[in-house]
Amino acid sequence: MIKKRLGKLLLVVITVWIVISIYFYFQHNVTVKVMEMPGWSLNNQKYQGLLVKEIRVYDWKPRRTEYWDRWFPVLSLGNKLPPTIRMKYFRIAGSILTFYTDPYQKLEEGVQRIEVIGLFLKRQPGELGPNDHPKVRVYSDGELVAGISSGFGMQYSGNSNYYIFDVHDGMVYRPIKNSMKITWQWDDGPLVSESLTGTKFHTETYSFFKRPDLNYSSNLRPDRKALEFINNYKNGGEEKASNLLSTQVTGFPWKRLEWIKGKEDYSLSGDNYYGKYMGFQTVFTVDLALQKTNSEENYAEQIIYLVDDGSGWKVIDIGPRQSI
Repeated sequence: MIKKRLGKLLLVVITVWIVISIYFYFQHNVTVKVMEMPGWSLNNQKYQGLLVKEIRVYDWKPRRTEYWDRWFPVLSLGNKLPPTIRMKYFRIAGSILTFYTDPYQKLEEGVQRIEVIGLFLKRQPGELGPNDHPKVRVYSDGELVAGISSGFGMQYSGNSNYYIFDVHDGMVYRPIKNSMKITWQWDDGPLVSESLTGTKFHTETYSFFKRPDLNYSSNLRPDRKALEFINNYKNGGEEKASNLLSTQVTGFPWKRLEWIKGKEDYSLSGDNYYGKYMGFQTVFTVDLALQKTNSEENYAEQIIYLVDDGSGWKVIDIGPRQSI
């Protein structure tokens, strides 16, 4: 009798656990409407050109991180564990606790968030002030949907000649359609506009195992892809690194990279918008620096050239090493 009761109780517990797990699994399922700009779009470099990468539309928003407070006692246990297993505990406990959370909040019916992501060229060397950026406006079928009450975020990488930007409006009550138009203007420059009527939104679906990347700069920085390319070549040679080459490139100068094998003292020292190069229109460069083993010699540097072909950053060329 006791065994039967324990069996039934165990069955109830397992059933409840499965139901709860299914509930939280679907809390991680969200969709995003994305309009990508193939090849980007640069306007008049004389007036510090603007490049738009993509427009994203959401019907949800991330919850604040305070929901982690409920799990603090569980996570704090890791600080009492031996150092050898502490990080493993944090990884496992973090994954489990992340699953059993509701990280997104559904917006009310008919309300959407819009985000425009891209970069603009700097007007002068050095940091920009918080309000020293172009005024960006986004229209859908002639109706303003972002740019007046929106936030404007900027990120700057090293000595780059550009800023990554994010224009976002949190509550848009009018429909957002495929017919899009973007205008931008510096205080002392002309009003520049671009219509995007030939581009359509597509839907990207995310889950616990494929989570949305909420860091808008992560896919825009070419230096990260350049470092991946160099590391791939160092660890696997041409075959592994060739996956990051543009399909439009033939005869890549692999011999210029042979020196990297067995080296550890190299780094990326900066990335910049370059312009036209080898028939490509929107080219970026990343500087690869190496400290030579001979202390009497200076640093050596190579330039890596990349483009975004719509599927991400691709390498198109690498220059010869030069002493600096």
